[in-house]
Amino acid sequence: MPDRHGPVGTSGNDAPRIVTLVTVTTPDPHQTTPGGKPRARALGIPFGGRPGPLNAITDVPGVEVGYTTLIEGSTVRTGVTAIHPRGPAGTGDPVAAGFHSQNGNGEMTGVSWINESGTFDGPVAITNTHAVGVAHAGIIAWTVTHYPVVAEVWLLPVAAETWDGYLNDINGHHVTEQHVMTAIEAARPGPVEEGSVGGGTGMNCYHFKGGSGTASRLVDDYTVGVFVQANFGARRELVLAGVPLGDALADDDPMLDWDKAAPGSGSGGSDSSCSSALAPTADRGSTGGRLPIARRLFERRPRRLLAEKQLPKGSPGAVQRDLQLIQRYRYKRIQVDPP
Repeated sequence: MPDRHGPVGTSGNDAPRIVTLVTVTTPDPHQTTPGGKPRARALGIPFGGRPGPLNAITDVPGVEVGYTTLIEGSTVRTGVTAIHPRGPAGTGDPVAAGFHSQNGNGEMTGVSWINESGTFDGPVAITNTHAVGVAHAGIIAWTVTHYPVVAEVWLLPVAAETWDGYLNDINGHHVTEQHVMTAIEAARPGPVEEGSVGGGTGMNCYHFKGGSGTASRLVDDYTVGVFVQANFGARRELVLAGVPLGDALADDDPMLDWDKAAPGSGSGGSDSSCSSALAPTADRGSTGGRLPIARRLFERRPRRLLAEKQLPKGSPGAVQRDLQLIQRYRYKRIQVDPP
């Protein structure tokens, strides 16, 4: 009979005991996306500011992001991005909102109510230009299914777009209401995938592959999160971290001939669109983790990002100057502009 009190490190039959140690390394969300793609900091690009823990819009408490990505054959490259500003449970609870269009591109539903009330509620969908109506209907269908009481009154959901017709069969009606509902259902907090996913699947940026991107910045006790569906710019306009690169990379431009043949065709030239979502917060001690902001400040920030010349676009100084104005409106709940 085997000795039950045999030497340490052996089993009852004196066979060596094998111990396997597994080391689990959690990816750094500042360096890689959930899918393992390198982010800008992993490539050594020196962006300024202090990012949040995830460097994503989901650093804002309650915000969730989900995707439906459609890749079929050689012609379908499109999808839907869904953003919950307060999470699914916050459907029907308005958030302060504003809208700004820099160049007339970038269609978005729900703007009339945003301009009237300075608010919207429910999930946001971003997709391709010819699927805006489908995205609008999909948000309504999801709300009717999951929050019928909210839908009993009326719904004016926010659905936005950029044009993916260079890579995608945009006239093929490939996005359906179910795809929109699936993206909304897939929304989660935490790290956010970037690149050719969701509504950004078929997008171009500076005649390179564009798509979905996100970031956040911490300024004092505040967090500002941004999500962008990037679809704009000619190659000659490319500037990265302050370094003009367009002329140096001009030789490898597969869109150049197409751009010349179809001037003004959406993402081919500089007169294109870029849909963005901006989400600011407060410290948790003041308003439960979120700072309500008047509509005019949501409109002011994108205008400054696009037009201000005194400070670098999106610099911490520009953000901090806006936050000083935001603090004037620290009401417990703002649904319309203050007097």
